[in-house]
Amino acid sequence: MTEISRFASKINVNVTGGLTRLIKRSSIWAISEDYKGIVTYADLRFGDGKGYLNASFKFEKDTGPDYWYTDGQVRYDRFRFKSSRGKTEKEIAKENKVFKINGCGSNIFTLMF
Repeated sequence: MTEISRFASKINVNVTGGLTRLIKRSSIWAISEDYKGIVTYADLRFGDGKGYLNASFKFEKDTGPDYWYTDGQVRYDRFRFKSSRGKTEKEIAKENKVFKINGCGSNIFTLMF
């Protein structure tokens, strides 16, 4: 399985059929590379992923809430502060003067060939 990690368009710009064209080309490539399907995630901060359903993807599940860390200026991936060397994630985050912020999670969609 391969992944479409991001689909986005410029703010206030609607590309009619853009997602469908991306899926079509991605599917052709994935099949030629012997992948069995495509997986993608719809970040629920920005939408629910209905476009993927319209492009024949199947809804798999909601991931539930997610989180990041921030210093008040920059948002950091949580894996940057994962536990190591006997220290917890929380301890490492505190040492780096960052705090946790919650997200909305994602919807996961698949398209099998």
